[in-house]
Amino acid sequence: MDLIRNSIEFHSAQCEDLNKKVNLFSDDIKNIVTLESKLIAIQNENRQLKQLINSNDQRERLLNLEIVGIPETANEHPTNIVINLAKLANVDIIPANIIFVNRITPKNKQHGRPRILIARLSSRLLKDNIISGARKLRLTTKDLGVSGEVKPVYVNDNLTPQNKLLLKKCKETAKIKEFQYVWTKHGKVYIRKNDTSPLIQILDEEDMKRKIA
Repeated sequence: MDLIRNSIEFHSAQCEDLNKKVNLFSDDIKNIVTLESKLIAIQNENRQLKQLINSNDQRERLLNLEIVGIPETANEHPTNIVINLAKLANVDIIPANIIFVNRITPKNKQHGRPRILIARLSSRLLKDNIISGARKLRLTTKDLGVSGEVKPVYVNDNLTPQNKLLLKKCKETAKIKEFQYVWTKHGKVYIRKNDTSPLIQILDEEDMKRKIA
């Protein structure tokens, strides 16, 4: 009987110890779940803050026109380049419509490529009309009277670095997922599956992964 009693007491103590460990383990799981919830909330807040900062940065560029592919010359007149470009796009502007125009070195500069031209115009309508008209023409350096090898000239919205990267990734993903259209308008990135499907705005890379399926 003593042996049985001792065995019962031993196993009872083990069960009690096991229960304590289970309770501690349960508390640890609750703490982990709480921490995971907090982490998700922080990640969502961080994502929203990044979107807000990027949106504000893009809003500052709404009047900006980005011209890529025009070779640099020692005595060039950037204002005249913009006016000539607008004329080709069938848009009438005068020097007063150009707030400033400068050469900018891109973040990822490629050897042999000229710096891009950034022109800020007096209205978004002028900028949009120039972009629209220029894209229909498939402009080259020859069209703008630039001598030498004929190269394409691209006229776009002046996107933030984040939106440029997003546009690049959207184009790559859209090609794989067979989306026909990827474009930007007013600094925002859009995609469209085909001619009959609705347009979809893409806010960031996470948004792209959800919407391009």
